[in-house]
Amino acid sequence: MTIVGVVRDVRQDSPTESPGPALYMPLAQHPFMATQINIAIRTKVDPGSLIDSVQAGIRRIDPGIATRFTTMDAMVGDSVQMQRFRSAVVGSFAAIGLLLAVLGVYGTVAYSVAQRSFEIGIRMAFGAERSGILKLILRQALMLAAIGVSMGLAVSLIAGRWIASMLTGVTPADPVSLVAATAVVAMAAFVAALLPARRASRVEPIVALRGQ
Repeated sequence: MTIVGVVRDVRQDSPTESPGPALYMPLAQHPFMATQINIAIRTKVDPGSLIDSVQAGIRRIDPGIATRFTTMDAMVGDSVQMQRFRSAVVGSFAAIGLLLAVLGVYGTVAYSVAQRSFEIGIRMAFGAERSGILKLILRQALMLAAIGVSMGLAVSLIAGRWIASMLTGVTPADPVSLVAATAVVAMAAFVAALLPARRASRVEPIVALRGQ
């Protein structure tokens, strides 16, 4: 064969694989005489509307040729089906973990506020403002969340090497993903602590002292 040019590496089977070398040759010089031919058609209309006309053209050439039609979107979707399934599983566990974290923060802060009602009553009796009590409870809740996030980041960096093969287009220590996850958890902790904090800021000093 006569070499007429050099082409770049291409992805053959899936967008997730690394590009590899490719060889293009004339149909007549194919070592297996091209028992399977792939024809790509570019169109601005619905690909399904061209199936009948393309099939009719192929039958005019050779009625014995077996044909199968698909779209590029369907081929790409099938090639990353396993990655999508893994993403769905990991995303489900992540959502459950986030829900448990929110419930844990809410329960911890609510329990802490209930145990410290006498302290909060004394603070307000000595002139502490409601906004100050609100900031105090939120600050402590966010401090608790920061400790949990720091421990979670450390564990995720250690465990990332075991799930590296399941990731596509991102590394286990991707800074954008880690920052986004941290922001989501911090916001969830803030929202979970807001209701107990507002409840604590509305405590009447006399009621809190009498309850103790």
